[in-house]
Amino acid sequence: MSGAPQLSMRQQSVLHGFRYEFLDGAGEVVGGFEFANFAQAKNARLKVHAPGSRRGEIALDLRGRRAHVAFEYLRRGWTNDIRYTLEQDPTHGAAGGVVETLATADVLFEAGRRLPRILLKHPFDAEVLPSDSLFKKRFSVVGPGGRALGEVREPRAFSLRRLLDVSVLGDGGHPPEDPSGFLQAFLAVVVLCVRY
Repeated sequence: MSGAPQLSMRQQSVLHGFRYEFLDGAGEVVGGFEFANFAQAKNARLKVHAPGSRRGEIALDLRGRRAHVAFEYLRRGWTNDIRYTLEQDPTHGAAGGVVETLATADVLFEAGRRLPRILLKHPFDAEVLPSDSLFKKRFSVVGPGGRALGEVREPRAFSLRRLLDVSVLGDGGHPPEDPSGFLQAFLAVVVLCVRY
């Protein structure tokens, strides 16, 4: 896709690889996140965090709203299949204190494939393909039948701070109804967790 990205994710500091900030198409900082000190799956066998705690999740702050990226195991084995979910924090916009799932992506390891598949399941069906570029990574987002829906890409071949640009269309060929940009932020986080 050409043109300005809908959202960019940039490592905040060269010396700190766990804190990132989000930038809009004009390059203005509109939010950020920090990785949890100890990530915990929703269905973890060994629980470190108290029941109901969100301390094991990634808290995204974006344009004054908050959401969480959580994960759970779908299949445990030599390699684990994982489901990432983007959940609206009930104290920041979800109706009635109910946690609303905004997006879901499954990371599936399959026999004969070196890299896992990243399948977006909600709000529409899509797959994030492995990078087809060596120096400037570019992950195409394709819908059913291989129709191009967007991309997550590094804009420069070399940078001291990791930077990813995200542009995504919905299944109707138009940007999804997501004024806060949480879907783009979610895709950037999943690509960062799975592909790096």
